[in-house]
Amino acid sequence: MIKARARIRAALFLAASVFFILGDSLFAQNQGRAYMGSSPVDVDQKLLSQFDLALGERDAASPWVPNLEPGHMAGIVLIAEALSWQGVPYRLGGQSREGVDCSGFVGSVLDAALPALGPFPRTSEGFAALGKSQSGIEPGDILVFVEAGTVFHVGIALSEHSFIHSASQGPRRGVIISGLNEAYWARRLGDIRRIEY
Repeated sequence: MIKARARIRAALFLAASVFFILGDSLFAQNQGRAYMGSSPVDVDQKLLSQFDLALGERDAASPWVPNLEPGHMAGIVLIAEALSWQGVPYRLGGQSREGVDCSGFVGSVLDAALPALGPFPRTSEGFAALGKSQSGIEPGDILVFVEAGTVFHVGIALSEHSFIHSASQGPRRGVIISGLNEAYWARRLGDIRRIEY
């Protein structure tokens, strides 16, 4: 009974953390455009639909109840771990919070969130062969980016429209959230890889 309560508390904490971090990130990225003039309920609904992170069934009279199935919990832990790396600087070959490159970031997140499924690749090309190829994106999927037939970048999907990764170029460097609707990323998305938890 005590272990079950501890699991429920941990799940609620993780879920709340994910929504607060996602809300802050989305607000910063969109400079508030999507949320200006919105009530807290509107913002809650927009975040839930934007990030596809349903934490259980909900009706008008009941609060969110987390889904504690092992696979669902692993997905929440994976996303929460990835989001906790936001702001870590880019460093070629890096695999720690002092600095990471794209494959170092994805590998470090997977090592921390899913240690029993490791070891994980340490190159972008290695992630292109991990798990199974998918036609649609779900949170936690590994996104593989290709240019001229060569894998050059990887990240972790937060939703169908956004991902977190360690960027080496551009106005924002290090671990950031980017949109898959950005032309640069949309044109280069080569594969979606899913790990079975």
